[in-house]
Amino acid sequence: MKSRNFITLGYYIIRSKQNTLFENKYPDTVEGKKKLFEELFLQNETTYISRKSEFVLADIDHYDNYYYGKFAKRRTQKLSKKEGHHIRDTSQTEYPYSYFVCDTEKNIFCIEKKSSVYKNPENVIRILSAMVTEKIRAEEYVCIFEAVTQKRAFWNTIKDAKKIYYLQLTLNSPNLLNSNKKAREAVKALQDKFNNTTTKVELKNEEGNLKIEENEITNDHVEYAEEAGGNWVVKFDGRIVKSSDKIFSFQKEIINIKDAAEDIINQANKFLRR
Repeated sequence: MKSRNFITLGYYIIRSKQNTLFENKYPDTVEGKKKLFEELFLQNETTYISRKSEFVLADIDHYDNYYYGKFAKRRTQKLSKKEGHHIRDTSQTEYPYSYFVCDTEKNIFCIEKKSSVYKNPENVIRILSAMVTEKIRAEEYVCIFEAVTQKRAFWNTIKDAKKIYYLQLTLNSPNLLNSNKKAREAVKALQDKFNNTTTKVELKNEEGNLKIEENEITNDHVEYAEEAGGNWVVKFDGRIVKSSDKIFSFQKEIINIKDAAEDIINQANKFLRR
């Protein structure tokens, strides 16, 4: 039995165009977007090319709303083989992979951490967001993945800072009913008015005297971001810390990914209190 390290992501599916004249096969509802994600993304042989790298989903199966499978990266290696008194160059294609488990009801995506597949959490967040958006764009939706961060990671960062120069807080337009209510309502009001997919707040002080206090308003918005509703970046004391640097991860011993799928999601759910 091998212990594997999983990171926890959430994803948002957001309508990119309002008031369309044509009826959409996937309505802008929780069930409509769930069906969209399952039918257009969570399928075997779903591929995406990012720069010079190709990614593919394989061995996908599911029961109820739990989907599981492999997220793989195509890699070609050059090999030099001795044949008699000659050394000949050949190439070999392989697909290192990470296990993943997805709960399409609660929009949770747990993926095994593996450097041969992706560099870091920020990298896989970017790849998955672009990969899904490519598949659903024709239906006038976009998809944004975000890190689920460690509890109070933001406030612990602020507490440790002596001089704060910059804060960026990005909040995605809501599609989860169980995210922070006050922040969700505030972001939804902006989306209804401007049809924006994200809301970004930037605060700067060149002297490092930025004042960030913990109160009801800031708590609501930070909690929304920390539960994968967005992300944050803080520049302080000559350092830059991002929410993806503080991602929630956990170890899970696996013999069979199917048998472990529900336990993996339950561990993320327990952390998120969903």
